[in-house]
Amino acid sequence: MGASVEGPETICPACGKSVDPLRAGHVAILEGGFRYYCDRECKARHLQAVAASIVSDDVATAEPPRVAEKPTEPPHFPAPSVERPADADRDADRARARDRARDADAEPDRDRDRDRDAEPDRDRDAEPDGDSDSDSDSDSDSDPDSRAVPAEPPVSTAAVSVAPPSSALAPASSRARSGSGEAFAIGGLVAGALSALVGVAGADEARLPLALIAAVAAIAHLAMRPREPADGSKLVTALPIAALTLAAVWTRATGEPRAAAIAGLLGVSAACVLFTELWVSRARRGVEATRAGIARDLDVTVRVMRGDAVEEIAAALVKPGERVVVDSGAVVGVDGIVLGGEAQVVPWPGAAIEVTKREGDAIVAGARLVSGALRLNVTWSGNERAWTRLALSSTLRVDVTAPIAKLARAAVERGTGLAAALAGVAAYANGDGPPEIVATACAAALACGAVGVAAMVGLAHAEGHTQALAHGIVFKDAAGFDRAGRTDVAVVCSRGTVLMGEPEIVAFEALGAVETGRLVSLAAGAETASTHPFASAILRGARSRGEAPENVRNAAAHAGLGVTALTAEGERLVVGSRALLLQE
Repeated sequence: MGASVEGPETICPACGKSVDPLRAGHVAILEGGFRYYCDRECKARHLQAVAASIVSDDVATAEPPRVAEKPTEPPHFPAPSVERPADADRDADRARARDRARDADAEPDRDRDRDRDAEPDRDRDAEPDGDSDSDSDSDSDSDPDSRAVPAEPPVSTAAVSVAPPSSALAPASSRARSGSGEAFAIGGLVAGALSALVGVAGADEARLPLALIAAVAAIAHLAMRPREPADGSKLVTALPIAALTLAAVWTRATGEPRAAAIAGLLGVSAACVLFTELWVSRARRGVEATRAGIARDLDVTVRVMRGDAVEEIAAALVKPGERVVVDSGAVVGVDGIVLGGEAQVVPWPGAAIEVTKREGDAIVAGARLVSGALRLNVTWSGNERAWTRLALSSTLRVDVTAPIAKLARAAVERGTGLAAALAGVAAYANGDGPPEIVATACAAALACGAVGVAAMVGLAHAEGHTQALAHGIVFKDAAGFDRAGRTDVAVVCSRGTVLMGEPEIVAFEALGAVETGRLVSLAAGAETASTHPFASAILRGARSRGEAPENVRNAAAHAGLGVTALTAEGERLVVGSRALLLQE
């Protein structure tokens, strides 16, 4: 931060020459003040002379407070191997939400449990897990502040449950194949391998039947498998297998001398396709289980403030800009900014830490309130939420839209035909017959168009993204995730950026006749026109020193440079980088 002020030039402490502070190329901080030098030699000579009196400009950083850990509670992320039905989870969430809404309307009563026992009808109408939910609500209601929502004005609560659509938060990836489907694919894989082995034993007659079994299994497996958006087109693999099958049958029917070799090629090709399919399917199970766990954790109901009532609806139906209320123990179903209240929050699903959220803080869907209550303004909902954007959206997933993954799919889909054509031309030039030409072209197509080529690239992105989510790291888009993967060095300001999440003004120094307090007030007044993090740091620095921002006129923010304005007396005011000061 700098300000254009008029005053005498400073003196180089080494040689005594006048130095313009704005153009000085060498600066040092000695005894709490800035020293400006003519050149490197002057700086080195002066520092050597006063080495014993140099005071380091490093500011000691207090040790941050210990983070509370919760080893007793197992994380919800990644998903457990044994999954409960999604319908049962949604029913339980709705039951707990209805209990919370009912308790919010009722006055706190110390004898509530005794009165509840006296009403058998209410017990008969309760949900199957209503006892445990009621006990937990009773414990939280015993503290009046824990459920108080800082809403203005107070609103009456009217609980309205709205069921989410069946596909609102369904995982984008399909679930693992059934055991029978895998057994069929494994059978085809074995048949294809045997079709190559029987030729060694001299049983050429058995090659074609085994190869046909493998080819049928491969084509059927590709046809029945739901299309995965991260893979290339299934036709890239299915068409060469079908063409190779026709070539094998044709050569066998016409008695071609290479019929056994083509049948063996068909069996091996089909076996390779099935092996790749099974391997990719098994490799994806961990990612699919994690994404299913995210979908379950975020498939909750949200209490939305609409008029004088609070409606309880599915998180997938909330719109950006609406205001929601989150009570103690509830899971946040949307991304938003805290408008009021304060709460201890587990910041993301499965996190082992707790943080304090208050007015102005951002919060993401999946966070769980441990204590307190919050009122939020919704910024993102549905599959646009931070936790679901690159994980559950079939069109925005990281393994679908990442630049490298898209390039791999394009190379497989477009390069397969070119490879087949070149191989076919080479076989024709070699004098091979039509069956051999077709077989050669199909072999080249299968080698370049195997589903695993594109799938492995997308799978690497998906696994990296799920690991980032497990550590609370989210990305706005797949391109940002890709750039982060290529980053080698990150430079940050340790005092403010890392420990506080924002930059911090360490010192102010006035050059010339301007008082420091006056300089701070002018700078703060000009920075009120900017939303840059440095502007916020200057305003905080002014408040911490008890200086009120001075009124300025015609304030204009210059992107990446600073702010210009006019003081109340009409003087030109420049606050920003050296480049802006020299420019003005």
